[in-house]
Amino acid sequence: MQKILSVLAAHQIILWEYDILTGKCSFTDDYFRTLGLKETGIVFKDINDFYRFAHPDDMDACQKSFAAMLTSESKTSQIRVRCIGEHKEVIWLEDHFLSYKGNDETHPDKLLAYTVNVTIPRKYMICLFTISMSIAPFEGNKVLALIHDISDRICRSRELIETKRWQKTPIS
Repeated sequence: MQKILSVLAAHQIILWEYDILTGKCSFTDDYFRTLGLKETGIVFKDINDFYRFAHPDDMDACQKSFAAMLTSESKTSQIRVRCIGEHKEVIWLEDHFLSYKGNDETHPDKLLAYTVNVTIPRKYMICLFTISMSIAPFEGNKVLALIHDISDRICRSRELIETKRWQKTPIS
């Protein structure tokens, strides 16, 4: 299990649990260090404390998505949110939630979540968008389509690289 956690951490991915009944989270020091949050001053105790760091434009959607996931039957979801650090650094996080450990088959009482720092692909997209805005008046929609295509390719490339790494990494 430690090897798996090390591989995940190398890709800025960390596992944690959420207890549906108590609202408690299993955030550890490794969670904040692995995701690059500690250096930016983003440290929280639970979901409600987390919202202090959520970007104001993302807060409402994030809270609604989390609440909807908790009331859903499947208890699975993917939520992407921007966090703001002490010095206004922007960190993009993507949480994936999966239900498990139920008191019976239909009512899970815990969620397993993994969080990914997706800031770097976002930086590429923001950079590409900025370039497109400076060129777009001259070239029209062709440039915007090209920029969109490039950003999609960056995201897919990262996914393919991670998939290949998983296939090559022996699990013991």
